[in-house]
Amino acid sequence: MQREPLNIKFVIPAMPGFFSLSLLYDEKDQIIDACKEPVVGWAIDQYNIVCPVTPDNIDEDALATLNPDGTVQSPCGSWDSLGDWLAEQKVSRG
Repeated sequence: MQREPLNIKFVIPAMPGFFSLSLLYDEKDQIIDACKEPVVGWAIDQYNIVCPVTPDNIDEDALATLNPDGTVQSPCGSWDSLGDWLAEQKVSRG
């Protein structure tokens, strides 16, 4: 199934301390860590879905967001820490 292209309505700046999260894998395809990209803005699309904007792109594939207070949130839930989120990713994807 092909994904519909983003139709961004507007972008707003992000406060410092937010990071877009993705997973880092080793050569055996095992999760070894999280990759953190600083969020510089938030893009809102035609469905009012918010995507983090990093210095490189609009990260529509971000798995989760690390907040300035150390908590992690995603469309699937929230965690008290990056370590908690990463541990759950290793179990659910491992």
